[in-house]
Amino acid sequence: MQRLSIFIMFMACYLLSSAQVDERLTDLSRYIAGMPAPTFTSDDKLNDAIPSDYSEDCESAFDRLNEKHLEPISEWAGSSSVISNSDRQKTLFYPFAGADFIYADAFFGEVDNMILIGQQDAGTLPDFDAMSQYEIKEYLNAIYSSLSISNRLGFFRTKDMNRQFRDNHVNGTIHSILWYMARAEMKIVSIRNVRLTSSGRLETSSSKEGIEVIYSDKGKEKKLYYFAYDLSNSNLSSNPRLFDFLESFGKHNVLVKSASYLMHNSSFSIIREYLMNTSHLVVQDPSGIPYRKLVAAGCSVDLHGTYTRPIPLFSGYSQSSLKEAIKSAPDLPFMIGYMAPYGECSLAVFKGCD
Repeated sequence: MQRLSIFIMFMACYLLSSAQVDERLTDLSRYIAGMPAPTFTSDDKLNDAIPSDYSEDCESAFDRLNEKHLEPISEWAGSSSVISNSDRQKTLFYPFAGADFIYADAFFGEVDNMILIGQQDAGTLPDFDAMSQYEIKEYLNAIYSSLSISNRLGFFRTKDMNRQFRDNHVNGTIHSILWYMARAEMKIVSIRNVRLTSSGRLETSSSKEGIEVIYSDKGKEKKLYYFAYDLSNSNLSSNPRLFDFLESFGKHNVLVKSASYLMHNSSFSIIREYLMNTSHLVVQDPSGIPYRKLVAAGCSVDLHGTYTRPIPLFSGYSQSSLKEAIKSAPDLPFMIGYMAPYGECSLAVFKGCD
């Protein structure tokens, strides 16, 4: 009887943790990423639409990304000297993320829920039946092109995303997200377009505003939410539904990188104060919350890497206090953010703001 009870408990835990994978959606993500996808590449139209050397190019791009960025980030972020086990939470909030799922996973791969925010539409899945072979080939080429900067340097350019994700078929962030999920050997359980109600509840929608992807990561079911959402004061002051949605998840950690220095401006003070006041732990690069604001708020801040200046495009956001404070910081074992091409990158890990 005792053995039976143990077996029943084991099976219950297994069923709860095991994701019911949708093989066709998983193959869709793999097809997009240039990987073997039996239910798609058995179709002559889809198989013949794959651009020449597409699979090899996708594999090479991801292997370089993984070796130079993702693996070093995962090792660094997984160190207890950076993020202790007691600081890990089940939910990650990533404002100003765009389609950057893969870096969120590298920094916070242990979370059960990811909430990504960007300016671009979430988009919809491709309807290959309605597309010509030429359109499918152009669709795949467009996805690969949209990922080129992120794969090389570690960030998406907002202007490029605004242009690239308005294509008839590459119509939002979902396509890039699926590419990265497939390359990271994740499997898709379900995908649906969603929106937030005025009270912050999630509901199925026909719009491109948001998307929910339930996926399997080594057999564990996880959820990713992406919303096209304006994080400026003009929207947040009268439209707090995103915050209501976030609060339903309880404590959360935060990632901020390549955020266009928006939170250095008074017009983004609401999201800035929200992150300092409600987050358990935040990992950010210099384009996030100004270092002087963190010090003034009494945050406990650990600095890593090197900082002397911003890139010329953001020259007006130089931080003299960060430049002085980071002089004795430990090295950062990877390049990330806007300064990656210059070989000078830094991150701040902070919590405990008053």
